[in-house]
Amino acid sequence: MIDIRLWADVRCPWCWIGHRRLQEARAHLGEGLIVRHRSFLLEPEGPLTTGQTLPEVATSEWGMTEQQWARLSTTIRDAGREVGLDISIDTALRVDSRAAHRLLHAAKRRALNVEAAWEIVFAAHLTENLDISSPQVLAELGRRMGLHRSDVEAAVDSPRLDKAVRDDHDEAVRRGFPSVPTYLLGDHSLSGARTAEDIAAFLDGKVVSR
Repeated sequence: MIDIRLWADVRCPWCWIGHRRLQEARAHLGEGLIVRHRSFLLEPEGPLTTGQTLPEVATSEWGMTEQQWARLSTTIRDAGREVGLDISIDTALRVDSRAAHRLLHAAKRRALNVEAAWEIVFAAHLTENLDISSPQVLAELGRRMGLHRSDVEAAVDSPRLDKAVRDDHDEAVRRGFPSVPTYLLGDHSLSGARTAEDIAAFLDGKVVSR
């Protein structure tokens, strides 16, 4: 049985693509795979502003031209389609993902299907373009995961779950991961937008170029 840890932020389209590519890699393995999901925060203290579309943020804050964003958007959408995802990156919103991560930790502590829970939040943000920081949206996402509304309300305001998210993020920082998604197997890590073949080779103990 292979036991792997996966760091990701639900705001990150490459993390969703990496989640699907890991599932593809799993199909090539001759043994079972346990995936332990870990939280990473692209903006650990939350964004200074929220509600803008990602193209607006890219061209106003990230220093990208409209043409550069268009190329990146096409790359992301094409990569998503290859693994069965409809990523609406041009209408996705810049949001604070911290409460959504607390909700995911609550699902894990309730022994729900954590992999399905991550898929639910990824889809809400990147396909439905919902505001995953909204209490109403979080209540609906919790319902889809199998959480009661009272559990959702407790989770999103929980200092204990906030610490769990922070601990995950801080471990990634301490380990010096250069990007997400990052896969950790023992003391060996693989980061970034990797192919399913790269991930399968990594899980099989082969050296994958960084």
